[in-house]
Amino acid sequence: MEPQTTQPRISVCMAAYNGARHIQEQIESILPEIGAHDEVIVVNDCSTDETAAIVTAIPDSRIRLINAEQNRGYVATFERALGEARGSSFSFRTRTMCGCRAGWNA
Repeated sequence: MEPQTTQPRISVCMAAYNGARHIQEQIESILPEIGAHDEVIVVNDCSTDETAAIVTAIPDSRIRLINAEQNRGYVATFERALGEARGSSFSFRTRTMCGCRAGWNA
C-alpha cells in the first residue's frame, strides 16, 4: 500500500481485536462509500487471530493498519485511531457495523 499524498476529508476509525471473521467484509463495505483521498484507519489491539494479515491483504491505499504494541482495550484503541486520523471529519466503526448504507458519510 502506497502512502496518500492528498489530505483526506473523511477518516473512518476502526478498533480491531480478534476481528478476523468480519474485518474484510466490514472494510469492503466502507471503501465504496468514501472518496479516493479519504482513509480507513484500523488499529489492531494485539489480536491473536489473522486480523492484521487480512487487513494487510486488502489492496487499497486508503487503508492504514496500525498494530498496537500492547492490548489497551476498546476505548484506548479508538482514541489511538482518532489520534492517527488526518481527515477533517471522522466516523467510527465497530465490529458489529457491517454493510454501510449509501450516504452514511454525507
